[in-house]
Amino acid sequence: MKLVTTFVILLPVIAGLAILSRKHFSKYKGELWLMPQVTGRLQKMEVLHGRSLEDAARQYIERLYRSFLILLAVLWFAALGILMIPASDPAAGSVKRPESGKSEVELQLMDGENTETFRLTVSPREMTEEEFQEAAEKAILGLRQTMKGENADLQHVTRNLILPSRDPGGKLDIKWTTDNPVIISRNGTVRREDLENEAHVTVKAVLTDGKRETEMEEDVTVLPFSATESTIDKAIRELKQLEEKNRKEDTLLLPDEVDSVTI
Repeated sequence: MKLVTTFVILLPVIAGLAILSRKHFSKYKGELWLMPQVTGRLQKMEVLHGRSLEDAARQYIERLYRSFLILLAVLWFAALGILMIPASDPAAGSVKRPESGKSEVELQLMDGENTETFRLTVSPREMTEEEFQEAAEKAILGLRQTMKGENADLQHVTRNLILPSRDPGGKLDIKWTTDNPVIISRNGTVRREDLENEAHVTVKAVLTDGKRETEMEEDVTVLPFSATESTIDKAIRELKQLEEKNRKEDTLLLPDEVDSVTI
């Protein structure tokens, strides 16, 4: 369309120059490169010399100019007609799919007499197999770095894990399970108050785009309180246990000291 617009704008200029050239042709006819070719061709067709040859050559070139101007006029009107045709908007009727989740588009359906409103649910664009594998590999790499949370690593866990429900890119849903939910729940909560020895828990993630899925497993070692707690941490734990054991009593009696920690 830009090419047609440029053509419509430039064509009158070209036509004007052609008209001027034709108008002043007789002034420069002796210098035009076309003149020798035309005179040579005319002499082959019939025997002409002098003034007659020049007149015949001028008339021949004028006919060429006339045909050229008519062709320019036809092309100009054709281009102008193309520009007058209403252009269809390429964006009309297009709906951009959401990056994640689902969106709704309200449509008016008409059959000439009846009109009905319809809400179309639009889902995110489905990934190809290659795109899914690439997104899953990237997500797993990121999860292995972030799921440890505030822990030094997954072999010395004393705090809660970070187990997100979506990957950092927002393309995949993630479902978590553990083989010991009492110690590590599926939302990452770590309970180690009753541990006497370190516990080994397998944490499993299933990543899916709704059609395909892939799995990731990590072996997590949870350390007992005795391995990391200070005397104050131990006192806090025992006070909590004391409070839980005496909840049937109206009054809670607290000790003045717990394992050398003064209260």
